[in-house]
Amino acid sequence: MPKIASSPVSQDLPSTHSFDFYYSRFKRARSEDTLQIMYEGAIAKAINDLGTQGSFQAQIQIERALDRRQQEFDTLAGTQIKANHAIKHCQLAPQEYDPASEMRRLLAELAPSY
Repeated sequence: MPKIASSPVSQDLPSTHSFDFYYSRFKRARSEDTLQIMYEGAIAKAINDLGTQGSFQAQIQIERALDRRQQEFDTLAGTQIKANHAIKHCQLAPQEYDPASEMRRLLAELAPSY
């Protein structure tokens, strides 16, 4: 029986390219836009670190972690995360500039207090 040579794809990945590593990273994302940016960065890092031969297995792990995180966004908990993110973003938005109220505030600071 001929001996089957092991392919480089079947080698074990370093712990920095495992499913758990990427999933824990993707859990930091609070919106799907952030998750997409993190995904693109993870793919680029895997290709850069492992080359084209080893990156295929890492890309599978990245896709699995991305899929699980996107499923969380699609559930009720994910809806709450999206709502909280949107509310926080709206609260941090700058107030509309009103020149009259700004002038009143500045004049009140200049006026002597009796």
